[in-house]
Amino acid sequence: PCIRANSNIPDGYTPSFTLDRCVCEGGFQVVAIEGHSTNIVERPGNYVLDRALLIATPKTFKSFVTVEYGGTTIRNVIGITPNVPAYHPNAWTGPVIVESQSPVAGNLDEPIQLYGNSFVNLRNNTNDPGHPWPEVNLTGAFTDTTFENNVAHGPGLDTAVIGGNFDLGTAIPGVTPRYKGVLYNEFGQESGNFAGTIGSGGSFTLPYPNGTNQAYWQSIAGIDTRHQIIADGSRYHAELGDISVTFEGSAIRITNLSGDNWNAGSSWMLKLDRKSLRSSIPSVHANPADLPLPRPVTAIGSGLGLMPHDDFMRSTRSGSAGAVEP
Repeated sequence: PCIRANSNIPDGYTPSFTLDRCVCEGGFQVVAIEGHSTNIVERPGNYVLDRALLIATPKTFKSFVTVEYGGTTIRNVIGITPNVPAYHPNAWTGPVIVESQSPVAGNLDEPIQLYGNSFVNLRNNTNDPGHPWPEVNLTGAFTDTTFENNVAHGPGLDTAVIGGNFDLGTAIPGVTPRYKGVLYNEFGQESGNFAGTIGSGGSFTLPYPNGTNQAYWQSIAGIDTRHQIIADGSRYHAELGDISVTFEGSAIRITNLSGDNWNAGSSWMLKLDRKSLRSSIPSVHANPADLPLPRPVTAIGSGLGLMPHDDFMRSTRSGSAGAVEP
């Protein structure tokens, strides 16, 4: 996630945070109001997510927000999935997931409130086929939940979910998405174990990686210089003078200049820099240069129930569902 809120604090304290007016882009879920594993207990507190813009990417596959803590309020939030193809099959189950795994006593009885939010999926049927788009997916056994005046809008999906008549022709001011696409490192790393102890000033050699030779590496030696090695549990950098890398006729020589000993039998993992030879990032998975402000053309809903005093743009509300006033 872009942000993960942990509640792993001692008993007797009330955890709290306020995430207000922030832009978060990316993550398999964008904001996780949960622990990172089932070993982290879920404590009730006072957690507020207000007037935030949450932007998905092709690798966001769970939700905009996952909530496992009682005492959570989410309001005036805009969640947007741009119309770019998903990178892999996903497990999307809704803009907000409310669930529980390892709750402490009282966590499930504290209120969960979602109101005045707009969740928009701009993907078409080709880019995101068949995925559900409810406003919230409640799987946890919370006893005090309120979901009011939210809007879920996905007009291009297989089964269109239309939360209102939206004007999507104006860009959200001041926001430029930065996600440039998916590109995994296409070059591997070398690894092994030291046959003997290598003290400072000592060295060892390894064969050239498959498909490379001395000329290959010498052609980029002047520009790709950020080699690094994890040796005997510590990381060392060529650019900091911890190691030197020499491309000899039939092997690569790594010299230890760190002042530490690399003990016999310990492991090493070498990453040789060849950034200049990487492929360009595929633009098909890049987020667009701007995102539309999901502003309703006319008022949505009855104006009853929980509703923030002002909206996402800080305008005083007249009584309409969603994050932005008409």
